[in-house]
Amino acid sequence: MSGAHDRVTAALRVLARLNRVLESADSGLTVPQYRMLTALHEGGERSARLAERLAIRKPTVTALADGLIAAGYAERQSEAGDRRIVRLHITEAGRVAVAGAERAYAARLVPLLAEVADEDQFVDALLAIGAALDDRLATQRRDATTERTDAAHRDATTERTDAAHGDGTTEGTDGTTAHRDGTADGTGAAAGRDGGARPTGATAARTGSGATAGGKR
Repeated sequence: MSGAHDRVTAALRVLARLNRVLESADSGLTVPQYRMLTALHEGGERSARLAERLAIRKPTVTALADGLIAAGYAERQSEAGDRRIVRLHITEAGRVAVAGAERAYAARLVPLLAEVADEDQFVDALLAIGAALDDRLATQRRDATTERTDAAHRDATTERTDAAHGDGTTEGTDGTTAHRDGTADGTGAAAGRDGGARPTGATAARTGSGATAGGKR
């Protein structure tokens, strides 16, 4: 296991050195600029997608895009149906710059490849790594889309549940209020009936006094 780990570590260091070889080439572009322009070759991209593909932060994407736009290699375009959506597109000058950079990079790498025992196998391995990176990015995007969809579904379900609960509570409150009102009305009617059936003490006293007075006459 230690031997395999050492080989991977050594390969990582070689990749870092190869990156330095590309950086030292007179390509007219920095390696990050080259990476962004090649990502735009397939069509316009939004900043968030570029950040995912290039594995960099959005502020870095913005800074790189501003530099490419200033050089005339890229341009921002609003979406036809929604002007809030802005995509970065490569220009024709950008395509020419990419072609020039790739010639400069190849001039540095081809002599090194000639010293590799199996050049084709090495190139095939690099292409396989590129395909694996693309597959991983596609999986991450699908997972992110699924997560957003599930979150939206949960939010909608919660809102419907809360709304239904609120309506039921309101109906229950209205029913309780009606019940209290009905009880109050019944109590008042009963009080009225009781008042009609039984005279108060004062009335009874007056009635009794009147009867007594009539008897004396």
